[in-house]
Amino acid sequence: MRRARTVSGVVLATVLIAISAAACLPPPPPPGAELKLAPAALDYGTHPLSDLMGNMPVITVTVTNTGTQTVHLDSETSSNGIFSLPANTCSGASLGPGQSCSIGVQFCPWATGTATSTLTVTGSAGTVHTSVSANVRGTAT
Repeated sequence: MRRARTVSGVVLATVLIAISAAACLPPPPPPGAELKLAPAALDYGTHPLSDLMGNMPVITVTVTNTGTQTVHLDSETSSNGIFSLPANTCSGASLGPGQSCSIGVQFCPWATGTATSTLTVTGSAGTVHTSVSANVRGTAT
């Protein structure tokens, strides 16, 4: 802000005062809609294809609301059909702060080779949207 004092149109003094806008702002609020997956990645390792046909165990992934608002879960998806989600308590759930639900992930290969996928969970708290993902991997020989 500049202030100048004039007498009969002549500037007598100019003072410059700098104010940092950042110093005047309050800190940002904590995140309102935030999800966390545990474990953050899944690896089924390597198994003979004949052992995997319907016999692969289900790995449970826990979804936790680490934010400050209730999050309404919109979808839980695997990016390909090689990994299924046979047990899912998260579908359509509303998680309050600190609450959790679980998703079972199963490796279901139909051919040999390494398969990868992404498990993605999306949700919203009012107008704030959030998503979290975990990499999934498995190999059939």
